[in-house]
Amino acid sequence: MESQVYSKREKALLAVSLLAIVSTIAFENLATTSDLAAIGRHFHTTTLLPLILSLYLGAELFGVVVLGEASRRLGNKRAALAGILIFQLGIVLVAISPSITLLLLARIVQAIGGGTFGSIGYVIIKEVFDESERPRIFFGFSLAWVLPSLFAPVLSGFLAQSLGWQAPFLIVLPVSITSTILTAMSLKSQPAPVTSRVGNRDSSKRIVAVIALSSGLSLALRLTNGDVTALSYLLAIPLLLLAGVGGYRLLPFDAIKRANQLKWLIIFRFLTDIAFFGIDGLLPLLFFKDRHLSLTTAGATLTTAAISWSLGSWINSKFTRKDRRARILLIGAIVALVGVASTSLSILLHLPTAIVVASWTITGLGMGGIYVTISVATLDFAPDDATELVTSALALADITGIAVGTGVVGTFVSIAYSMGITHAVSAGVLTGTVAACAIFIFTAFVSHKIHLPETSYIA
Repeated sequence: MESQVYSKREKALLAVSLLAIVSTIAFENLATTSDLAAIGRHFHTTTLLPLILSLYLGAELFGVVVLGEASRRLGNKRAALAGILIFQLGIVLVAISPSITLLLLARIVQAIGGGTFGSIGYVIIKEVFDESERPRIFFGFSLAWVLPSLFAPVLSGFLAQSLGWQAPFLIVLPVSITSTILTAMSLKSQPAPVTSRVGNRDSSKRIVAVIALSSGLSLALRLTNGDVTALSYLLAIPLLLLAGVGGYRLLPFDAIKRANQLKWLIIFRFLTDIAFFGIDGLLPLLFFKDRHLSLTTAGATLTTAAISWSLGSWINSKFTRKDRRARILLIGAIVALVGVASTSLSILLHLPTAIVVASWTITGLGMGGIYVTISVATLDFAPDDATELVTSALALADITGIAVGTGVVGTFVSIAYSMGITHAVSAGVLTGTVAACAIFIFTAFVSHKIHLPETSYIA
């Protein structure tokens, strides 16, 4: 499937269908984050709450690779539709879960479908949309996250208080069904390619590697979130090593040899996701548990950072050029550093909640520029014959970074609880902000590694 096969009208409808997929996943993720407190109250647990986020992301890694392999055999359309339907099944299973254990298992099913865009979306973008159109598409994805954020957290808190914790999950279904219909209408079918024995062996190796990555990471996060003991950390070490080996085997080494900048783009995506989402996922819990805000108000605090993220993406889409991307990454890292440092001081000094939210909004502005820069530059550098492998690696770095960030900050919270600290969530998030500052400083100092000369072989 090449870009000239699609008319302008077809491209527009396809863009809307992709945005609908992203909106579906964004709506669910935002609703789930703001629903954590209600879930914890219903199942009488606090320490297991970070797993609702981190286990989802760990299982989503598996979905990215499996659906990516399915797209290579069945075509993008069939694989995308299958992924969305699995996501919807997971939503229903979550809503009817009678225990926290079954809820976590249902989230794994949901997560496999949640890997749809990460495995297929980038490939579709490169094949269908030309270089000048891609920054606008990624800005559109930022909007797809922002629009649900304007009402999903508040609506989730209201529904959780009024109808129960299941309601925020079920309300996602109409959005998800809409995205399924749009995808079926807009995405053209492709003939399934002939797969050689070598291709089958490579696919098997990738699936084994992602199983090692997802299972090792998920089990390690389970051991380090909850009732933390020295034995838990001891058992987590080999699991993290297993996850690391699996992740290493999934890197696109051949493509990196041809464009070393790809290595740095994957590293930047992984680290900056750790820095941002580890804190972002637990801020509503901090406001609810330690600052005694209502579920609705605590969930609404996610909205401002999402809006500023979109603003940063829009600025990037208007002014980005190949020779400026390293500079934009540097600026984004500096802005994010200012925001996360301000957030850290605001929590440490117990400043008003409005100041914490304003500081985190600055971080979102920087992340918007960082995220689009990395996404567009990756498509610039990805060789045509390795696009799926490169973009899959970027998506895996994305999901792994979010999972690790959420899990690490969740571990900090668990440690704070075990030490009997009064405001345990605040202490855990504060520790996370210190790590985030170090990450953004590193990103700023080595941002020049992704410089793309106008004479690049990709241009």
